[in-house]
Amino acid sequence: RASETPDRRIQADIGGDITALLAPRYREFFGDEVRLAVDALLESNGAIDVSSFTLAANSVDLEGKVTLNQEKWPTLIDISGRIENPDGTTTLLPISGDGTRVEAVTLRVDYDAADGDSFESAFDITGLDTGALQIAETQLALDGILEGNLGSLGQFLGDVTFAAKGLALTDPASAEAIGDAITGSAEIRFVEGEPIEINGLTLSGEDYGLTGEAAIDGVDAGLLTQLKMTLEAKDISRFSALAGRDIAGATALALNGTVTPLGGMFDLAIAGGTDDLKIGIEQADAVLAGRTNLSMVAKRNETGTYLQDLDLKNDAIDLTGNVELRSEDSRAALDFTLADVGLVLPQYEGPISVKATAEQEARGWIVDAVTDGPYGAALTVSGLATGEDAQIDFTADIPR
Repeated sequence: RASETPDRRIQADIGGDITALLAPRYREFFGDEVRLAVDALLESNGAIDVSSFTLAANSVDLEGKVTLNQEKWPTLIDISGRIENPDGTTTLLPISGDGTRVEAVTLRVDYDAADGDSFESAFDITGLDTGALQIAETQLALDGILEGNLGSLGQFLGDVTFAAKGLALTDPASAEAIGDAITGSAEIRFVEGEPIEINGLTLSGEDYGLTGEAAIDGVDAGLLTQLKMTLEAKDISRFSALAGRDIAGATALALNGTVTPLGGMFDLAIAGGTDDLKIGIEQADAVLAGRTNLSMVAKRNETGTYLQDLDLKNDAIDLTGNVELRSEDSRAALDFTLADVGLVLPQYEGPISVKATAEQEARGWIVDAVTDGPYGAALTVSGLATGEDAQIDFTADIPR
């Protein structure tokens, strides 16, 4: 059956001064002479053929051609362009936000289904400045295979790489943590109607890195993301400012589970360890010296946030526990043993063990703790720890 909607052709060649139509802040980008030329065919079957387009203004030159089939998958992309202020100064991009400036941008995108399925693109950016972030040089490339044949599922299989040099953040803590250079790469697999798969992900800074894989579902699923990542940092002192205290040591953590960004939910198994961890507390630093292994399950859902099967072990301490945080009826249970209390209280020696619980009630938190110390000493703590009627009872049993 023939379409009732005829083909439509759009041809335009527009030029002149449009500054009166622009916000004052963007007038320098476009200048007082803008030219837009386009030749497009909108076919009755839904296909679109933009055989040529050109945008020329003070700070931008963009040209190319694009065709889409009836299912709106590309069959041809040939776009190239450059953004640069002729006087060599930075230019303000006409995008939303508080203001993003660049010294120069070059871009190229090439794809022609008639010559095969190869897709190539490259973006080079110099002098990026968002106000909160400056990057001297950024290179981004996306290359792969694009298939959008009629009657079949469209898909893209490719590699993305990027490198950023000369990073500077206005927030000193973030700047110290990230450093002045970062690189990354990943393999992307997108099949129409399926989650986006990211494999072989690598993100590297000066002495830290993130590797792993992920699968990201659509917006209807809250961008549900299944991930399997490993984070390594050879020197965590770079994160001291973010942590708000002096920290040091090395760490490697593996994360496996799901995150739903749009819903704020997560379900993650975390496992790994630290070497010579220091958190700026003398007694804790003594306990965390050497190799410390950590594992737990962190969850957040509609009912609350949970830390389950918490397990922290090294030669000095053995700690296990569970924490449930809800708007009401929260609770926590922790058991730990110190091999030698002398690590934190040098005047004593010998092992000490503590079993403690805390439960949230309408009137406050109820705590109950039993401590078995060296020399046969025992201490019991129980009662209401918070609220107007707080009252704690202590019972000590110290052998003579």
